Amino acid sequence: MTTAFMWLALLPMVVYATESPSDSGTNSSGLMYGYYYSYDTFGAFALDGCVPGCDNNWVNDGECDETCNVEDCGFDGSDCFADFGECYEQSDGADYRGTVSTTGSGISCQLWSHQWPHTHVKTHTNFPDSGLGGHNHCRNPDGDVRPWCFTMADDVRWDYCDVESPSTQPCDRPALHVSKPNITDIGFNQMVQSVASEHEFKYFHLTVPLKVEFLKVVVVPHSGDPDLYISFDQPLPTGANYTFMQEKIGVDVFEIGRHNKLFCGALGPEAECKLYLSILGYESTSFSLIVYGIDKSYFSKNSTSSQKAVLLCNPGCEWRSIGDGECNPQCNVSSCFWDRQDCVASSTGCKADCHPDWIGDGYCDEACFNAKCKWDRRDCLDKKQKPCADDCMPSLLSDGECDAACNTESCEFDRGDCFHDHDECYNREDGADYRGRVSTTSSGIQCQAWSEQSPQQHVKTHAKYPRAGLGGHNFCRNPDGENSPWCYTVAVEPRWDYCDVGSRSENPCISPPPPSPSPPAPLSPPPPPPSPTPSAPPPEPCLDKCTDLRGNGKCDMECNTTTCLWDAGECRDILKVVLAKAKLSALDKSSVGEIVANQGGFMRQAMYGGILLGLVGGLCTAIVLCYLRRKKRRLQLTNRKYTPYGEEESGDVGIGPVGPDTADVIDPDEKR
Repeated sequence: MTTAFMWLALLPMVVYATESPSDSGTNSSGLMYGYYYSYDTFGAFALDGCVPGCDNNWVNDGECDETCNVEDCGFDGSDCFADFGECYEQSDGADYRGTVSTTGSGISCQLWSHQWPHTHVKTHTNFPDSGLGGHNHCRNPDGDVRPWCFTMADDVRWDYCDVESPSTQPCDRPALHVSKPNITDIGFNQMVQSVASEHEFKYFHLTVPLKVEFLKVVVVPHSGDPDLYISFDQPLPTGANYTFMQEKIGVDVFEIGRHNKLFCGALGPEAECKLYLSILGYESTSFSLIVYGIDKSYFSKNSTSSQKAVLLCNPGCEWRSIGDGECNPQCNVSSCFWDRQDCVASSTGCKADCHPDWIGDGYCDEACFNAKCKWDRRDCLDKKQKPCADDCMPSLLSDGECDAACNTESCEFDRGDCFHDHDECYNREDGADYRGRVSTTSSGIQCQAWSEQSPQQHVKTHAKYPRAGLGGHNFCRNPDGENSPWCYTVAVEPRWDYCDVGSRSENPCISPPPPSPSPPAPLSPPPPPPSPTPSAPPPEPCLDKCTDLRGNGKCDMECNTTTCLWDAGECRDILKVVLAKAKLSALDKSSVGEIVANQGGFMRQAMYGGILLGLVGGLCTAIVLCYLRRKKRRLQLTNRKYTPYGEEESGDVGIGPVGPDTADVIDPDEKR
């Protein structure tokens, strides 16, 4: 998988869970992924592979790629272990490659390629032989007692998984890939050239004699983006066990002297030791490596300027400046790799690490995300999204780490990750919870940014202390349990010092300002309406014998009911009862009879009234139309055309459309 799509693993919307099997693939853990991308690649890669986002050359490349872990791509070939089964042999489950994806307590596991909800360093890059990658199956990459995983619960970072017991017989499954380390012994002050495949570590060892006082390691990329890992204690330094790391775009430079207590690692700065280096290619890379070893004579007052220039590729040319897009004549020599083509006539000012063909190719290239390279022609941006600073990838904003490239006002100081919206309040006695912005020591010396390794080399980084508030800023912090917040300094001495951050607060700190209050709890639902009063049962039907008794001239009591109309009116006056129910009891028989008799007269009165109303309406309409006609006539008579020389003789007066206003006609400055 290329560097461009390493960023896909940091973007939660690259693929999304879906319930529709018709437009998605299902990975081996049962999760279903749809084909939706969170940033704008304009589909330039969509037709290259088995599914959009999975290039064909990613399948069976040795890494489980999330976008390829679908049925249409055969679950990335053997890379995602879809056919390995639950069998494993080692007692700690280090060789487990099954598909259990929940913890023992039933919490779903987080994908190893994701950095949310928990950030971590247990990635395929750092543990290439541990079966990690774009899936969420339980693994044991770090020598724990049994397989485990990071969880999707915010309050449970990780937990063990319940997998089957190890097998006492050899497992019937494909052999696990275990890469053999590629180690090369080198010497000081010798330029070494090498290549590394994607995700391959190349290791270099050299002996550091006691006379060497100062080391400088330089890695110059020729293609790809090599990263440098350094250790004095780990013969095979990787992202899981390194002491120092340099992963900047372009030339990597690392310096350390015996005045630093970390020199020679556990043996101490007064001993002879071994220096272990490794170069990692996030994609296939070629590079040149040189390690300078300087003795005490270099630092004596009698040393010449030519001796001091030995740490540079050429006097006046710093290693980090070659290939930065600016032509430096001092760097335009063979020993400085001709400034990595910055001085050629066709140079565009774009960094040498950004190949011209990468710009606008549909892939997000970190090396091209800057103004000189035209922001990679929006390959890394959503539609309508705007860049804020060179090298500040959109995925770095508000990711929980203060990134130096994004720590600018135009990027809103990494959208809060760099603590510019925090105050000076803290509660703990040792100030471990201090997140203020004091950036000088008590003696007034400026602090060094925690993300930098010069002039002070150190291991207090965000990667090692992810919850200590470190990163691409130089604010005082206390990541390691000192008495109070402190920082490394930009001076040679002292190496570090405490900061004056004031006294702790006795009241709870609210920093940054609290979020908007939660919406009020919904009101209790109104009590249900009372149950309706049961309706009276329907009356009993009239008896059959009442039909025979009707009209016998007397009130039969068994027929004196509503349904029998009170014995057909022989027990009660039906009309009076109906009028009483209608609240018209004032009417009597004679009044009702009169109303019925006069129905014809009422209809005639209504008809005459309608005719009269129509005549009045027609007369009013005629008057209004007459008025409007006369008004229109007057407007037409006043509509006379004028020119700058007076009234136009041929102007027609009469019926016709109303012309423009006179002022509009005689305006000689009007543009036609």
